[in-house]
Amino acid sequence: MSTRATYQFLNCWMKKDITFYIHHDGYPAGVAEYFYNMHMEKNRRGGYAERFFRANENAEFTENHFTHADTEYSYTLNDKGSLIATEYTFLENGCRESTIIFNDHWINFVNKYNNELNPEEKLLLFEKEVVNQIQLKEKYIKELEFATDCIKADSLILAAKHIETATKINNLLNTWSK
Repeated sequence: MSTRATYQFLNCWMKKDITFYIHHDGYPAGVAEYFYNMHMEKNRRGGYAERFFRANENAEFTENHFTHADTEYSYTLNDKGSLIATEYTFLENGCRESTIIFNDHWINFVNKYNNELNPEEKLLLFEKEVVNQIQLKEKYIKELEFATDCIKADSLILAAKHIETATKINNLLNTWSK
């Protein structure tokens, strides 16, 4: 579907804003998939903009949100994860009217609009890291393994820290499953 949109990432690499244009699937459900792809990108180097570009092969660089006069949506993501989604309505006089349709963390956007995710794929924000439930379970197991290794090495203070982290993860997993 040809729903054009721009994606601007604020305060990125070298303190510059980076903007991409994608010619299709710019409606919220399509964009939720683009941001989910960004999260799932295996190459974690760089910030949001770099991962978004690597994960979405149709993304092309553009100057800013207003370079393409026919965009129906714009998405602005800052380096803290806050996303503003704007929808544009074209008026008879040639102007366009803008309406903010979303203003929250990007993971909440993905969870709200990506209807294809099963419950275990929904994203969570855990200690400034975005994860899904499967990744969280893996992290929980690793923390317990680290704690066991620390106990074997008589490093009880470090073991306690790993147990504390594992407990936080377990509590989050329990909250998630309710």
